[in-house]
Amino acid sequence: MNSTDRTRLLRLALLKELKACGTHACPEAALINAMYAQVNPPPDKPEILDALEWLETENFIVSLNDSLGGGKRYRITTNGAAAIHA
Repeated sequence: MNSTDRTRLLRLALLKELKACGTHACPEAALINAMYAQVNPPPDKPEILDALEWLETENFIVSLNDSLGGGKRYRITTNGAAAIHA
């Protein structure tokens, strides 16, 4: 698998994981752990964070900062849900 296909696979896996969370925001650590388990070979943390950043820049997801120190959380947008089926 070339790097373009792998990047697309990782982004799609992140969107599917966030869609499964429904309206709840998913903690960043949970997403990272899910990608370690779902994507083969497992991506490294910077690769996952780059994919999350790209998805947010493209308005497929939104991030929320936990004001109580719980870290970053993510939620899928309508555009992100539509991209899964595109």
